[in-house]
Amino acid sequence: MTPRAGTSTTCVVLVIVGALMPLAFAPSAWWWLAIVAVAVLFYLCATAGASLSALYGFAFGLGMFGAGVSWIHESFQFSNVHGPIVWILTGGFVAFLAGFPALACWAAVRLGAGTNSLSAALLLPATWLLVEWLRGWALTGFTWLQLGYSQMDGPGSGLVPVVGSYGVGALVALTAGALAALAAHRNRATAVTLTIVAVVWCVSVALKGVAWTDPDGMPVRVATIQGNYPQDSKWLASNLAPTLARYQALSEQAIAAGAELVVWPETAVPSLPGRVRQFTDDLHRYAQTANATVIFGIVTRASEGFHNSVLAVGVGQGSYHKRHLVPFGEYIPFRALLLPLLRAMQVPVPQFIAAEASNELVQHGNLVLGITICYEAAFGAEVRRALPRANLLVNVSNDAWFGDTLAPHQHLQITRMRALEVGRALVRATNTGISVVIGPAGEVVARSPQFETHVLNRSIQPLRGLTPYARIGDWPSVVAMILVLLVGARLARPQR
Repeated sequence: MTPRAGTSTTCVVLVIVGALMPLAFAPSAWWWLAIVAVAVLFYLCATAGASLSALYGFAFGLGMFGAGVSWIHESFQFSNVHGPIVWILTGGFVAFLAGFPALACWAAVRLGAGTNSLSAALLLPATWLLVEWLRGWALTGFTWLQLGYSQMDGPGSGLVPVVGSYGVGALVALTAGALAALAAHRNRATAVTLTIVAVVWCVSVALKGVAWTDPDGMPVRVATIQGNYPQDSKWLASNLAPTLARYQALSEQAIAAGAELVVWPETAVPSLPGRVRQFTDDLHRYAQTANATVIFGIVTRASEGFHNSVLAVGVGQGSYHKRHLVPFGEYIPFRALLLPLLRAMQVPVPQFIAAEASNELVQHGNLVLGITICYEAAFGAEVRRALPRANLLVNVSNDAWFGDTLAPHQHLQITRMRALEVGRALVRATNTGISVVIGPAGEVVARSPQFETHVLNRSIQPLRGLTPYARIGDWPSVVAMILVLLVGARLARPQR
């Protein structure tokens, strides 16, 4: 076999291994597979040059993101994008994301990951996590399939309230690095490294079940309203009146069953506030009379476009406008460069703008709600903004954009991670599912079935206090990985 043929075969293998990687995340949640898959990639990179490692990382990324997030194509049909353009955009998105593992592998080997076993066990995990962190904020960020999320139902979840998803992702990567180094160089250094990470895993298991936050007042009855409107009919003018009637009837049902806080999904009201003023005024009076609060998603006007917003009526008052927008879905990055191209392709151009100032916290009695809208739940920093005042988290979303794909399950797993990181219960209302009530340990207390109209009515305990992660955020994990990178690079230098 020629070297070129061997490289091609290795790349094909890595595409397959990468394609298996999403099984480590929801809905399968085979958490151990994240360690094994990344270890295979690290092992091959540790014995290759920098350019070849970049190719290996890209092949792995094509499989990983091609299988794990190609559901993005589903959303294009609702944006008047059809035919070959859908697959061109999807392929471009997957290739862009695959560039991140390629960068991580190239950087690690360039810094000396192939020099010795210990440098490989440190450099490859460090560059992977730092590049993953880069992916989490570049162009406002895309955090799907980050290693830490694989541990939501794994033994690493005990460390999440301490170090967050990036910190637990570092543990996964370091374990993969130690295994890869052990396979390539069976020596004392790799055995010691693997022993150290095994001890950290044991610490994580021991921390599972620790209550990091305390009750704040009495339990409160909350309800989520899942309207179940398909995305292709949600915004039809003929559906406005039936939509409002459905949500009102379901809310009255929930309040009659004892709900004090009723949560509707993102853009549950498919109109602008001025066009439904009479409806919202009537809803306000009804909820106020029932001593309840109803919060709902709606699009509101802004100075130069629109806000994706949540408004409260009834006993509670306040509003929240989305701050962290979805690239291409809600705003166009590099607008001057890409706008002519998108218009030439007849791709609709979004007109949302991000809220600049800190938003008012919505309150209902003693409840202080930390609200996120859809994509914002993918970022721990967005949730931490509302703390320590918020004693209950609320996320509203509309995953109807992605149909019956992996996306709603992955989004739910990410949202569960946010609750676990900060030790707060979380109420999540979505249009077509999955609507849930999540406990402070990230556990799903109750959930609505997908693609059904449903009311989820549960009692939930508000909580106060801060987890270590809620206090310090992601920076300690990032700094720790930089230090690991420096140590690994130092060990890779030839000793005089």
